[in-house]
Amino acid sequence: MVQRLCDAAALAASSAVFTIPKCGHHLMDDAPLQLRNAVLGFLLQNDAALLVRNRESRRPELLGIRPLPQYATLEEAMQALKPRPVPTAAVRARPRLASVCTPGGA
Repeated sequence: MVQRLCDAAALAASSAVFTIPKCGHHLMDDAPLQLRNAVLGFLLQNDAALLVRNRESRRPELLGIRPLPQYATLEEAMQALKPRPVPTAAVRARPRLASVCTPGGA
């Protein structure tokens, strides 16, 4: 999992920024055709990296994703899924991604 995060961080750090001249923050309104062309160009250039070659490797049980919980009653589900306070202590205790990733990987 840490290796995947490091790989994603490395990709984000090496990603390029595409600017569309004479546009503000509302690209869909200001330049819809230019935005479409930029997104389409990105997808065409990175098609191979975005494809999942082996669908079996993406099964939840192989990815370590827990199965969805089953609840007997609506009240039990609402109790389990109600909003909870943010676990700030746990978030602060986690190592920062920069401290875990090294230039050669994890």
